[in-house]
Amino acid sequence: NKISLVTMFFDIGRGDWSKQNGIADFANRDNDKYFAYFAHLAKLKNDMVVFTTPNFNERIRQLREDRPTTIINIDLESKFGDCIRKIEDIQNSENFVKHIPESLRQNPEYRSPKYVLVTNLKVYFVNRAIKEKLVRHNQVAWVDFGYCRNLSTLQNIAEWHYNFSSNRMNFFTIRRDKYWYIINRPKFPRTIEATKQAIFNNVPYLIGGVIVGTQKNWLGFGNIVREIQTILLHDNIVDDDQGIFLMCHTLYPKLIKLNYIGAQNWFGVFEKFHS
Repeated sequence: NKISLVTMFFDIGRGDWSKQNGIADFANRDNDKYFAYFAHLAKLKNDMVVFTTPNFNERIRQLREDRPTTIINIDLESKFGDCIRKIEDIQNSENFVKHIPESLRQNPEYRSPKYVLVTNLKVYFVNRAIKEKLVRHNQVAWVDFGYCRNLSTLQNIAEWHYNFSSNRMNFFTIRRDKYWYIINRPKFPRTIEATKQAIFNNVPYLIGGVIVGTQKNWLGFGNIVREIQTILLHDNIVDDDQGIFLMCHTLYPKLIKLNYIGAQNWFGVFEKFHS
């Protein structure tokens, strides 16, 4: 039940986000805030792979101290510049904007190309860590760099262990995964069109901050995510990780296990799932 962790941090200009700059004020978060959050996650003794840029290497190492940590540097612009521009073109297109309610148009998933890019790279980064043999255990978890907003999120855990389902990808949901213990996935969209409406209207079902799977399942899931990303790009649609993962669930529900963490309990994974 040991778990390897993968995460990332890139400066996408979030500290400058404001309503005046076209992105809602609630999304503003500077680098210092992110590192204050990461200081909590960094306390876990689990081995960890962090994707970032060279200017943050030392800061990450200081917080991780002597815990097993591998840092991989990537230049987003040079490696994913074409993707960034494709996302930006869609976000600025009339055909996309017309689907987004006016009250939501300043949300980062509809306005920031780099935000959409990095949230869509989570599965890519995990798969790269697996393929390059950078993780130590068969169970691998993606955990957002800023997931632990405060130390209590960790529930006094020194090292995270849990025996998650080994034949499916483990996602965490803030909506009940069963109704009267009989009906699976109540109120989840069942069609592609219903899922697109959830994307356009920013309706949350799954959290994107934590995902767990075996190495084999992560590699297979990577192929599905690329398929979904291609489908949505072809339809002139972009979204952050939540929309992509929701579409994966719609098309491949048997490949995903939903773990209920409580209504609006976005940060309850360590509380509910630890042994």
